[in-house]
Amino acid sequence: MIQTKTEEKIERTLLDILKNNKYGDIYVKDICEKANVNRSTFYKHYNDINDLIVKTQNKLNDKLTQIYSPHKVCTLQTFENLFDFLYNHQNFYRAYFLINKNTYNEINTIFNSNSFFDTQNNQYDESTISYQMSFFAGGLKAVSRQWILLGCKESPKVIAQMIFDEYKTKIDTKC
Repeated sequence: MIQTKTEEKIERTLLDILKNNKYGDIYVKDICEKANVNRSTFYKHYNDINDLIVKTQNKLNDKLTQIYSPHKVCTLQTFENLFDFLYNHQNFYRAYFLINKNTYNEINTIFNSNSFFDTQNNQYDESTISYQMSFFAGGLKAVSRQWILLGCKESPKVIAQMIFDEYKTKIDTKC
């Protein structure tokens, strides 16, 4: 789906407003005024603020998926790229994590089992890999959520190293 300049402007405005405001304190009127668009223009692209959040999150997830291309998923650099991305979008993710406290599906879909866990040596069967992926993805989201909600006090590099050290025995280091 090709994003229009208007959508880009509205989404950038949302991200900018989230720097200083809580999600519940943002209204369509605020976004329209700051983005210099009419309310009818906003509603042409989005049903409401929640729809704007979901569509923005989906676009950010697409960018996250690019970070985890199958040939890069197992490296420390990939985790650093992930946490750099989250750090650079922390205002959005802070709002997102506060709104969506119990959803883990989007991070689960980022990982490709054949590129993440050591399947080349048949160390794990398909069922075990599925459980390990769910466990890892849930843990990664929980760490990401806590890190963002606590204000990203540690650097992205420190958090990436912590995750990598914790899971490097399960990660396929040959990819």
